Amino acid sequence: MKLYYKVMVSSIYTSKKSAVLNDIWKFACVFYPTIAMTANILLVLLIIDNNFNDEIFYKLSIKYVETPRFNFLYNLFLHLIIPLFIINYYSVLYKNKYKKLIERYHSSYNKNIITVYLLVSILGLMAYLLSLVEIRW
Repeated sequence: MKLYYKVMVSSIYTSKKSAVLNDIWKFACVFYPTIAMTANILLVLLIIDNNFNDEIFYKLSIKYVETPRFNFLYNLFLHLIIPLFIINYYSVLYKNKYKKLIERYHSSYNKNIITVYLLVSILGLMAYLLSLVEIRW
């Protein structure tokens, strides 16, 4: 839990200090960790799907429209991104809890932690996906 709050404090710093995101910093500071957490959950689900159970994604996905690629995006947003966004919002920004977190984790009030967390999460997922690709000559 301590690492989670350090990541959130770093995300708050990154969002508040950005000239572009100055007006919407509350949305952005929750969005960065949500995307990284989504990538981590997808990585775990892919590992489970490829190594243990072949039908886990078919049981978890709901068919919203006829096009399969849009179904994946709808499922991703409705089942992962939106719930994680709401959880992150209520755990950090609700009733200005972020002010106490900044005081408590002041050493994390920089861009380093959120940048490393995003890179490791997204590049880890990409590396795993690329490791599944077979190249035949």
